[in-house]
Formats: sequence, structure tokens, C-alpha cells
Amino acid sequence: MCVCFMSVEKEDMFQNVLSQVADQFSRAFRINELKTEVTNRLAMLEKRVELEGLKVVEIEKCKNDLKKLRDEMTSRGGGR
Repeated sequence: MCVCFMSVEKEDMFQNVLSQVADQFSRAFRINELKTEVTNRLAMLEKRVELEGLKVVEIEKCKNDLKKLRDEMTSRGGGR
């Protein structure tokens, strides 16, 4: 009876260890999935920031062109 009890106890310990290992693997995979998701979102945000920066540059170019046109019109006497 003692041998049977030890075997059951070992079986329970083994199942407990397996359960803990499975939980750790599950957590590790979830962490990796979250890292991938965060990395993808960060890349998307960086791209959006880059595109917004390009828009700002284009707007500044347009402003400068408008200023030059105004200055030309003023210098030619075509202003108000």
C-alpha cells in the first residue's frame, strides 16, 4: 500500500510540474504574440508619423511658393 501511495504522490507531482510547464509555455507564447503585435503597431505608427512629416514639408513648400508669388506680384505692382 505504501508503494502505491508513493506512486500516486509521484504521479500528482509529475502532473503538477507538467501543468506548471504548460502554463509557462502558454505565457511565453502570449508574451511573444504581444511583442509581435506591439512591434507591428509601432511600425505602423512610425510610418504614419513619417507620412505626416512629409505632409508638413509639402505644406511648408506650398507656403513658401505662395509667399514668393505674393512677393513677385507686389514687386510688379500687381498687389493691392
